[in-house]
Amino acid sequence: MIPILYNSWETFFTSNGLGRLSDAMLCDVKEVLNGEYELLLTYPNGGIHYDELVVGNIIHALASHREGMQPFRIYRTTQELDGTSTIYARHIRYDLDNTCVMPFSAANAGAALALLKASAVTDLPFAFVTDITTEQNISVDMPCSTLTALLAADGFKGVYNSELHSDKYRIALLAHRGFDNGVNVKFGKNLVSLMREFNTENITTAVMPFWVDAGGNIKLLPERYIETTKPHTELKISPYDTSPLFETEPSYEEMRAKAVEFLETEIMSEPFDGIDFSFFDLKRSEEYADLAYMQDIELGDTVRLIYEDAGINLQARCTSLLFDSLNERSKELHVGAAQNDLEDVINRSTKDTVENRLSRLEFLVRNMHKIIDHEPTLDDLTGINGTILLVRGEKVF
Repeated sequence: MIPILYNSWETFFTSNGLGRLSDAMLCDVKEVLNGEYELLLTYPNGGIHYDELVVGNIIHALASHREGMQPFRIYRTTQELDGTSTIYARHIRYDLDNTCVMPFSAANAGAALALLKASAVTDLPFAFVTDITTEQNISVDMPCSTLTALLAADGFKGVYNSELHSDKYRIALLAHRGFDNGVNVKFGKNLVSLMREFNTENITTAVMPFWVDAGGNIKLLPERYIETTKPHTELKISPYDTSPLFETEPSYEEMRAKAVEFLETEIMSEPFDGIDFSFFDLKRSEEYADLAYMQDIELGDTVRLIYEDAGINLQARCTSLLFDSLNERSKELHVGAAQNDLEDVINRSTKDTVENRLSRLEFLVRNMHKIIDHEPTLDDLTGINGTILLVRGEKVF
């Protein structure tokens, strides 16, 4: 779908604005759950409306099939030697980072969102809604940006374990984003290839709690640090300042309890384990146009991953989506934060064996045209729910 360019002050997006960016060569939208939401546009220098692709103006583009058209404000442009320009834009929700809110406190999420808007030092054109009904106090103790109040670990995200959804100027804090439509991704059937990442770079497996009195004296535990009870292969210790948690000197037992709570709930003590994949939605093809049950996989959705030979049978959520706005298709999805502990699925001691099996699978898939003696049809590559999954950057046809 061709994106539309608007002036910086546009809020309705119902007209053709400054015009359609019909010369766009690439227009990709990437959203991460509770994270970045950005657009990347490649445009020929001198193309239609090129001179109006300036910082501040807004690109209205298809963000995904489910999210529809969304506004992205340009914040950076670069000119390349090949005669093209790259335009960087962020979802309009990033405007919330341009103003501050004063301190406030509330007893639940609904009241807190009302106070968030009332406490802003400038008028906000945003509407805030939530489906979270839990009674839980929240306090913003110091002035901060509105977006920080929503997404900080000690803000709405941390207190209510909420997930952010943005639809133009409507901001929703949800208890859970996405759906479980029963989509199965079967290795060797409807999954052609994938990339899996296993990373321990940012984990912490132990903390060293300490408390500092008014005179600068430091109190440490006799054993110095507390180690996580979760399985781990290496010791990575981080300092943990408990001073803000106690008005008077805490006991060792109190310091240990806070350290354990912090280890189990606040920091990453398990390795990052995620899978990148991309898919082709068959309902976009003429042959399968009438099969309405075929469903997109979008941000927050639950996907079941199955590869029996590797011992993988788990369900996990899509936590990142890269969408090709021009061609109206998903280019890449990331599945992470598996709802079933991966250690229950794949024994870490057999990790090398699993990776070897995946490598052999990729080799077979990449050379499948040498194995079969005919052009593969949709039926050859179709699995449950009619979804074909493709390796990033490659095509079936």
